[in-house]
Amino acid sequence: MLLAQGSIEVIDATARRPILRLTTMDRKRGQGPRRRGESGTVRRLRAHVAVVVFLVAALRLVLAPGALAFTDVPGNHPQATAINDLAARGIIGGYTNGAFGPGDPVARQQFAKMIVLSMRLPRSPADVCPFPDVGVAQGGDPLYPHVYVAVAAARGITKGTGPTTFSPGDDISRAQVITMVVRAVEAEWPGLLVEPPAGFVATWRRDFHSAHGPSARLAEYNGLLAGLPLVNLDPWGAMPRAEVAQV
Repeated sequence: MLLAQGSIEVIDATARRPILRLTTMDRKRGQGPRRRGESGTVRRLRAHVAVVVFLVAALRLVLAPGALAFTDVPGNHPQATAINDLAARGIIGGYTNGAFGPGDPVARQQFAKMIVLSMRLPRSPADVCPFPDVGVAQGGDPLYPHVYVAVAAARGITKGTGPTTFSPGDDISRAQVITMVVRAVEAEWPGLLVEPPAGFVATWRRDFHSAHGPSARLAEYNGLLAGLPLVNLDPWGAMPRAEVAQV
């Protein structure tokens, strides 16, 4: 995604090589991995690898030549590898002054666009947004944000903040990002994420929220949150750009 001038504009990579190659699962969407004869450990590893490939839209963890170097992302930044890896592939970018703004928040409507394009979900002006509080044609993109939010809602990736509200300009929280990612994976590849055993103790209490608690537990068990210091993070806090890149 290309972050420019304080807003997120995402490069539509449809003309480029496919974002995701399902090397660890059946090629058809809607089918999970083949599991006959596999142990629980192998299934967890298979799910972890496939989900990471999907989320970072990359086939390897080696920076391509010409990777962007952001003035505010030093090599020892906790999320430097994730940020630079995605930037090298044209998935994310920074401000025009050369900074990335790793601590800057991401708006709910921005993340809706990010996840729809990352998944390469079809979208058109005919998609109707169910939330009246979502604007239209912002930032030079005739489909942003209403169509992206509409697609995310239609796929069950987002439920909004109320029956008729999406709160598009609100900062998206960690809990909301994690739940949307889990819903997206489960919608496209049912059964891919392995359910944690009863004895698994997640960093965040499962009952901190009826929807977000179980999603966070599932995400953590499957390795989606690796690299994030969950014990020090508030699930209701705004998720900054650097953490979004890490997930």
